[in-house]
Amino acid sequence: MRPKNFLTCELMYYLLLFLSFIRFIVASDNFFNDLSEDSLILEGSGEYNKKINSRSLKNEIYGSSSIKKFLADPTVQNNVSVKIQLLRIDESLSSQRIEITFWLHEIYKSLLAGKKYIQPHDFMNDEKDILNQRFIIDDKDFPLSNVVIKNSLFLRIHRNPMTNSFFMINKNGTLSIHTKMTIDIPCIHLISSHSGVNPLQMLCANSMYELPNFANKNKINDKAVCQMEIGSFLKSSSNFNISWDSDPILDGTVPCSNENWPRCLVDQIHTFKVKEQFLDEDHDQLVACFLLNIRRVYHHI
Repeated sequence: MRPKNFLTCELMYYLLLFLSFIRFIVASDNFFNDLSEDSLILEGSGEYNKKINSRSLKNEIYGSSSIKKFLADPTVQNNVSVKIQLLRIDESLSSQRIEITFWLHEIYKSLLAGKKYIQPHDFMNDEKDILNQRFIIDDKDFPLSNVVIKNSLFLRIHRNPMTNSFFMINKNGTLSIHTKMTIDIPCIHLISSHSGVNPLQMLCANSMYELPNFANKNKINDKAVCQMEIGSFLKSSSNFNISWDSDPILDGTVPCSNENWPRCLVDQIHTFKVKEQFLDEDHDQLVACFLLNIRRVYHHI
């Protein structure tokens, strides 16, 4: 039988070991809590924080809520130029539509100059004074602007995993918003005749296009016209001036082929600015007309 003092010492040893284990668990939990409470970068501050937890990285967006309210303010004049950067086009003419994936670029020149949203000491100079600070738009603040694709049949904003939409501000107060999206827009598919004599006529943005029909017994060229309408439902022309950029469409000549139509090509893209009536008010609207050339080849044995 072990002495009583020995049993007491053994009991105290295991008790201290247990308490040390509990203390280690508590310290570890506090450590990971600290990591969860801090992010790598405090957006807009330019400050680096050494604590980071990739599982719960904060997405505190500098000024996005305030900028969203500012853009939606009906008394604030918005002057925005729009540019589209095409990435992919996939025809679905059996459903009278095409699917377009693109970046939508909105530029609000000097919109935030002198406003409280700008903190000049936070911005780096890139020598050209163009776009110096970039912020991801949080889901709760999306969409940031009033610009919409007014006639889209379907719209999806890309994520990887955060929303592919961000805004940038330069020290002169120019705000730019960039969003990657996929949309479906309506089309009119005109099937050419075998004669090859009469041109095809297509109407887009109240403009008529006549394209020759190059057809013979082995080859027929179909045509389609698809119309994209960009504007705002919230603001009328008096407070919302929207226009195309000087170079409105980037990468304009792209294929639209798939398994159904392997020889589909976006032949032409025309851009317009028009006015339309909505709730008894004039609204500026941008229109892009996509003219598709679809070649069907027949092999005779």
